[in-house]
Amino acid sequence: MSSTADDSRDLTATEAVEAGLDHHGAGQLAQAEALYRRALDLEPEDADALHLLGVIAQQRGDYQGAVDLITRAIAADASFAGYHNNLGEAYRRLGKFDEAERAYRQAIALQPDFPEPHNNLGMILQKRRQVNEAIDLYRRAIQLSPNFAEAYNNLGTTLMEKGLISEAVAAYQKALQLKRNYADAYSNLGFALGVQGAYDAAIESCERAVAANPDHHEAYRHMAALYDRKNERAKAEEAYRQALRCRPDSEETRYYLAAMTESNAPPVAPSGYVKLLFDNYAPMFDAHLAGALRYRAPQLIHEAIVAVKPPGKLDVLDLGCGTGLSGVALRPLAASLVGVDLSPRMIEKARQRNIYDQLLVADLTSAMEALGRKFDLIAASDVFVYIGDLAPTFRAAADAIKPAGLFAFSVEVEDQADAYVLHRTRRYSHSLKYLRRLSEDHGFTEVSVSRKALRMERNKNVDGWIVILRARSQGA
Repeated sequence: MSSTADDSRDLTATEAVEAGLDHHGAGQLAQAEALYRRALDLEPEDADALHLLGVIAQQRGDYQGAVDLITRAIAADASFAGYHNNLGEAYRRLGKFDEAERAYRQAIALQPDFPEPHNNLGMILQKRRQVNEAIDLYRRAIQLSPNFAEAYNNLGTTLMEKGLISEAVAAYQKALQLKRNYADAYSNLGFALGVQGAYDAAIESCERAVAANPDHHEAYRHMAALYDRKNERAKAEEAYRQALRCRPDSEETRYYLAAMTESNAPPVAPSGYVKLLFDNYAPMFDAHLAGALRYRAPQLIHEAIVAVKPPGKLDVLDLGCGTGLSGVALRPLAASLVGVDLSPRMIEKARQRNIYDQLLVADLTSAMEALGRKFDLIAASDVFVYIGDLAPTFRAAADAIKPAGLFAFSVEVEDQADAYVLHRTRRYSHSLKYLRRLSEDHGFTEVSVSRKALRMERNKNVDGWIVILRARSQGA
């Protein structure tokens, strides 16, 4: 049966819903909405009409409206799994993941062979880094619906997180067999092939992604990184510019482009970039630093502190503590040791060392402002490479350190610019002149400065300044 809003007056509520479904399936949302509302005029708690109006609200981006309508539908009839699944989708879009999880689980409980809520619950658990559980849910969704392309794509992303690159590639390729012009799968495949070092094939996959969706931000970003690895700088820059065209508000893409061009550097790396970088890096961080990079900054800072510190134990703040490598060097000096890092996964690793009295997931400046003036020593090992403008950090450190306390840190050496430069490595370097100016401006006196090799990069030493400053005594 088909009808329009104008000739729906003689329809029953059920007939109005059926007619609305015809329009809804044809993408005629206004006509469908009018018919669903006609059904509600006749039966105000018609569950199907409420649910379908909620679906239209969700299609229009009104996720709270969708939650309200679908919740009413469930109050009228809680037995239909599809209602709960769509309620979960609306909550997920709102970022209310606990509520979304409950809705998906209820959908599965009502209909265990319903593939969509298995896939959707997998996305919630993956976001929470419950990767193994997410994989099980995606595989179950595929078992229930072997042609479920989205589940294959999501499975690929979880396999990537576990480092199972070849299996991820196979999952993305299966998704593309099932769904032509699947831009997300092409983009993800490009990223995975790039990790394998198959740069040309990876670029081709990203090109297919943007052919399918010319506004695919992530595909352009992957493409830019691939061209950069191939040292095709002009193409990398253009890909980043295209990514910015797709999403002009992306701070991370703007940061990548600034690093690529070594111009227009923002004052600090985006916190989301730093958090994700180190969340992903956490499992192999210690081995990579100690092995391939020959990382020495914590030991160098420790040696410099020991040479000038007063007798006795100190209350110590470890800024950007990471997995606790710096804390291992600082603990012998500490009466108390507090660690701060943006990355929750780094903090998890640091906690396993059992050397910190307190660990906080926070940005450095906010943490120092919250903790107050309680530290004899504030140390930052290889942290300021993600901060260009260090003035707010110095200001916060000056307020968090006791009179005559020590401020010890490393930065990468900048010999050319007056202040700081963002490099293609996406790390900042700082000039000694700039550091001395900040020191004077914020009430510190220089105790020692030395130029040392902090680590190796591409078989070359990366030089840094090891700086020890002292806060001026009260009344000085």
